[in-house]
Amino acid sequence: MQTSCPEGEWNESTTMTKDPRKSTFKFIAMGVSKGERDNECFKAACDLRDCGYGDEDTFNKLIDGAEKCDPPFSEFEVRQKILSAWGRESDPRYSQILQPYAFIESSTGSYFYYNKDKLKLASKDILKESFKSFGGKLPDIYPVYEFVFDVHNDIMFDQLNWTLNQFTPSEYHLMSPNKEKINPLESFPTINKVLSNLIPNKMERDYFINWLAAILQTRDKMMTSFVFIGEQGSGKGITLDKIIKPLFGNNQVSQVEDEELKSTFNGWIINKCFIAFNEVAHDNKGRNSLNSKIKSIITDPTVTVNDKNLRTYQIRNSINTVFFSNEHIPVLVERGDRRFNIIKTGGNLSKLDWFKPIPVFEKIKSELTSFAQYLWNINVNYENANTVMENDAKNALIEIGQNMYEEFATHLKKNNVDWFVENQDINCFNDLTEDEINKIMPNKITKDLAVKLFNSLHPGKNITTNQLTKSLKLYGIDIGRNCDVERTRIYEW
Repeated sequence: MQTSCPEGEWNESTTMTKDPRKSTFKFIAMGVSKGERDNECFKAACDLRDCGYGDEDTFNKLIDGAEKCDPPFSEFEVRQKILSAWGRESDPRYSQILQPYAFIESSTGSYFYYNKDKLKLASKDILKESFKSFGGKLPDIYPVYEFVFDVHNDIMFDQLNWTLNQFTPSEYHLMSPNKEKINPLESFPTINKVLSNLIPNKMERDYFINWLAAILQTRDKMMTSFVFIGEQGSGKGITLDKIIKPLFGNNQVSQVEDEELKSTFNGWIINKCFIAFNEVAHDNKGRNSLNSKIKSIITDPTVTVNDKNLRTYQIRNSINTVFFSNEHIPVLVERGDRRFNIIKTGGNLSKLDWFKPIPVFEKIKSELTSFAQYLWNINVNYENANTVMENDAKNALIEIGQNMYEEFATHLKKNNVDWFVENQDINCFNDLTEDEINKIMPNKITKDLAVKLFNSLHPGKNITTNQLTKSLKLYGIDIGRNCDVERTRIYEW
């Protein structure tokens, strides 16, 4: 039996098959708070649909409640909820439900419109023609929004602050912890195999997974990054394209090549929450400027955007990073570094019997929800997520990145006699006697022996005592006098 809505409360021409729920009336009359808006608006849209109301009648009623929400729900978001309630693009009513939404962006004064999940820039004339083709109507007064990229806010059109958030949470961002016990070997065996090849050492792999979980759970920027060094095909690209991109949003994760990183323009950082720097290779040319740029992206709260044909401006830095490289020295890692976790990857996946690209990619896709839930259920160690690991791979990279004076000073301070013996040039080694080698002390060395030792490590340099003295001072080694009768000149630390 059909009943009509009470006059003055609902559209008189609307015929209902049943009465709306009390919660629907409550939403329309009072609105709801921030955390309930999406769910309650969607449920009210479904309820009115089931009661026999058309999409426009539903919109007209829901917009009343949306304006009373705290903060208010925008017209665009209400239409999105109605779209979800009515169906998808295959539904013939799709175009009527989700009309394009036009507005002005405040910082540039440009006209934009949003249609079917796509944001487009258009001149005012093109905007008119576009809306004609959509069968829609332009607003009498254009709303004015400011573009932001706020990873901690799920609201797209915020009519309280008049901002348009260009961050879109992935379906995995919207998950939450549960009590499910998830076994990687059973719930996401293929992802587990790929990550095990990418990071063969289990301690290092657990460190990376804890870091990834911290980012997913908090959406915060970690103060550390991971550098993956290894041969092509070890799983670096698969991890980025098939795991990281879907987890954090395909359009919000990008791969930046070495030449782009070295360029003066960096528009690639705009609206990104995760960047993989690919095939990065460190060299001494421009080393300081590149190192400064990398440090800024990893740890600074804001970064300066220098895009083509635009003035430079600053944005909030929400970017987490990884580095992928086949090179031996992808980044300059200094002693005492607090930014880089260094991982030596496994071999080429194609050499493993279980790896068949297309089936593996399909399995990864099917396992992602379980993997994401596993990340959500981890009791994250936030201190570890923001602290770098010390391992052999990192120590080796530090050694490679040091200049010859820093390297010499480092091993003197460690009293690493074996290193001095092992790294002597074969043609110079016989010039050093065993007695001289034994005079390398834990906190001092005679200047003459130090110069001889240094030149035996670097034949052909012929470094003078004066040159060595000036250089070692930079690394905390100074000159002094021994307490013996001859008052021998020494270096001490």
